[in-house]
Amino acid sequence: MALDLASAPNFRPSFKYFSWQTALLGMVGSIIMTFIVSVEYASIAIGLLISLLTVLYFRDFPPEWGSISQALIFHQVRKYLLLLDTRKDHVKFWRPQIILLISNPRSCIPLIDFGNDVKKGGLFVLGHVKVGKFDEFEEDPCVKEMPSWMNLVDTLKVKAFIELTLNSSIKEGIHNLIRISGLGGMKPNTVMMGFYDNTVPEDLLKSRPLAKKRNILQYGMNNPLNSNGGTSITMSFFENLRTSNDENRLDRDSYVDLIRDVLKMKKNLCLCRQFNALNKDNLRQKSNPIYIDVWPLNFLIPESCIQLDSTSLFMLQLACILNMVSVWKKATLRVYLCSDTSDNVENMRRKARLDDLLNQLRIQAMTTLIPMQSVRDLLNRPIISEADLPHYQQLGTSHEILGVSDIYLKAANLLIKQHSDNASICFLYLPPPPFFKKAQNTENSRLNNSTFNASSSSSNLMQEQYTEENEIDLTQTTAFINTTQDTNIENNRKYLKILEQLSDSLPPCVFVNGVSCVTSTHL
Repeated sequence: MALDLASAPNFRPSFKYFSWQTALLGMVGSIIMTFIVSVEYASIAIGLLISLLTVLYFRDFPPEWGSISQALIFHQVRKYLLLLDTRKDHVKFWRPQIILLISNPRSCIPLIDFGNDVKKGGLFVLGHVKVGKFDEFEEDPCVKEMPSWMNLVDTLKVKAFIELTLNSSIKEGIHNLIRISGLGGMKPNTVMMGFYDNTVPEDLLKSRPLAKKRNILQYGMNNPLNSNGGTSITMSFFENLRTSNDENRLDRDSYVDLIRDVLKMKKNLCLCRQFNALNKDNLRQKSNPIYIDVWPLNFLIPESCIQLDSTSLFMLQLACILNMVSVWKKATLRVYLCSDTSDNVENMRRKARLDDLLNQLRIQAMTTLIPMQSVRDLLNRPIISEADLPHYQQLGTSHEILGVSDIYLKAANLLIKQHSDNASICFLYLPPPPFFKKAQNTENSRLNNSTFNASSSSSNLMQEQYTEENEIDLTQTTAFINTTQDTNIENNRKYLKILEQLSDSLPPCVFVNGVSCVTSTHL
């Protein structure tokens, strides 16, 4: 009867009069007959049956004949996924749907645990890109590695899905993961990934306590899809970590381009740094105070401290969600309000507005006013007026803003360290990446269009004449393109350097950029 309800295609009964009604009738009749024969033995038999089912459920033995529960779950999940309509989404029911991009799981264990904590009942996907061309492999490497990843999820006891892809470019592979991960109304709205630096990764999977280690493959040992003939796959199946002599899998410019592309896709973004220092075992010790710090200020534009935008609200939402998790429940949420004025009345008014906002959002936090006028005075640029702020708070950071001095960045970093040195985790404002400048030449584009529309007989002649008459202009165009590329490379370098200096020697920190509304005071 269960197989019929699950609509399993391989269930084809040969009994001519089979239906779920006849199956139900047979089951009820059998139970009645057992009690007619002997009430005592029927009760004992049913009790033993329930006990046996309970043991099998909790011991979770890998059944070689398949599990009917999987067929029933699939049927119900497909049914309710079709009812989940994204057009009916409301901010009241918003929750983070996270895709965590992983280079190597060996060095990302604390980051996986953190993503599992902040998902708050939402979607959690672990994404990984294998570099290569499909024709170079005898079989799909993603299919071969999938059992190891799934059993890694079981080992870490996180509720996550796995998405693997193969692409010749990591950047394009990540694009594919972000676009196709999830199903129906369960699609990622937040992208989480590690920070780009030259720190040598540490094998945190190897250093995990022995009690938390398991063989990587328990299920599917006799699965016909397992090409290893039933042999157990161990943790060594994952690639070795890079050393100090190895290059990063993703270059600096591609990393910044990826940040820019994620925001262009209207996805919230979290860049996580120094999470190898996050130890959840220390959080469980009652003697240690736990603090979750939020700095809702774009330090590249300190003049924006007078208002809270979507990124600031997203930071508060993530910190509040993290504070709801059992391990982090005893943590104290601290929100630091930076002020660039010495007017005490205005400062108290700003703090009162923040306290009122947190009260309306039902977020319990301790707010602290931080005067930073002395730090702001170190800026090597004119102060931006309140009327001009919207011009600079766009999807990209302008060249003028990127030209901030190292002295100011070190002072800002010192300010954060003075107040968040004892924090367990910090949420920092992620400035948008620099604008990407495209190399364009109007005259060259106009000529290409006219040449394309010309007849094929005169096309080559026109191209030769143009090349002879405009040889200098073509050289200048090439120089213009190279200059634009150099500008983009330099801006990307400055951007990453700014993020690195702001978070230098801090506790585990998360750079956050929010692009959508995640909470409201009208709820």
